[in-house]
Amino acid sequence: MPCVQASKKRYSGAQSGLLAPCVDLEAFCSDIGVRRKYLPTTSTVSNYRVTSDRFSVTCPFAAWGNGHPEHFAPNDIFVATRTFEYDGIPSRLLANARTCNCGIVDADVLQRNSRIASDTEFVNTRLYKTLTACRTGEAREVIDSQVAERESICIVVDMCQSSVTWDPSIFLRLISIGKDSGTPVRITIAPAGRWIIGHFGAFGQLVAWHKTRMLDIEWANHTMNHPLNTDKNGIMQFLCSQESDLTTEALALEILLLEQGICPSLWFRFPGNRYTIPLLSQLSRLSLIPLGITSWLERGDDIKFGSTVLVHANGNDEAGAKKLDEFLLEKARLLREGTMHICGTHRRLDIHNHHTLLDDQ
Repeated sequence: MPCVQASKKRYSGAQSGLLAPCVDLEAFCSDIGVRRKYLPTTSTVSNYRVTSDRFSVTCPFAAWGNGHPEHFAPNDIFVATRTFEYDGIPSRLLANARTCNCGIVDADVLQRNSRIASDTEFVNTRLYKTLTACRTGEAREVIDSQVAERESICIVVDMCQSSVTWDPSIFLRLISIGKDSGTPVRITIAPAGRWIIGHFGAFGQLVAWHKTRMLDIEWANHTMNHPLNTDKNGIMQFLCSQESDLTTEALALEILLLEQGICPSLWFRFPGNRYTIPLLSQLSRLSLIPLGITSWLERGDDIKFGSTVLVHANGNDEAGAKKLDEFLLEKARLLREGTMHICGTHRRLDIHNHHTLLDDQ
């Protein structure tokens, strides 16, 4: 699939030996002792497996999300996408097929409050239509720019591996905007596991901002190692290389997030924005949704209303961070008045109108 060639400068640190080393994925996923050699944990995950069991809610319940409950209403269809033991308690990661939001519950909650859902019930849901469109590659356009009622943008921040100090200016600006409006700004952050390991203090600051409601963070999956895999011509292949294992890369990061007290979302950011139809199919089997962008600031794109804006806050995208900051300063009055909105990525999901999450490359 055609793609934009990633900037080698952005990953120069990854080739200098100054970063956290690549993680042994199999050992990381299977051994808590190995994980604790990389970073401290607040919880323990074991027996982590992919599932695709579908249920219908018979009695309303709430799952644990990121700082707020994820409510499941009567007759909601949901998918139990992962099964695992969370601090020794049998648990399930659930995806609401209506909202595409996720939450974690004890396994016995499902027995008390749900029944098995039929195929007919599931195929009519937002989640099924999204996963099908992305799996087949039929949906190739960008997130719908007309879904939001007000003028809006989505902001996606990739945190790729980096040998330099992060740039918190983007987040500080968004915190200021949230204080002025009275509501924390919703932002999607896609960290690579190696960035978290190498910059654990910065990651902890992001988590603290979310927990204190200074930011409303939606966590996307940017893989554990963010593999580069340069070919013989010097072109980075990322996950498109046969050397990469998308499934283990994604699951390892989910385990890392869970052990830091973070509920993973359905969103997945392909490293380098590189993907193939087989990779999309594999991603769909994991019940993950690829998140594309329309304004990639590093490549010089403009920010327009309706855009999904990509910027890097890992210290390697000074120009992009400045461009976004200037745009937000210019629109400060509109943001205060509520005539412009920074919305979450899930608000842009509209498969009914054939809009998808992959950027049109």
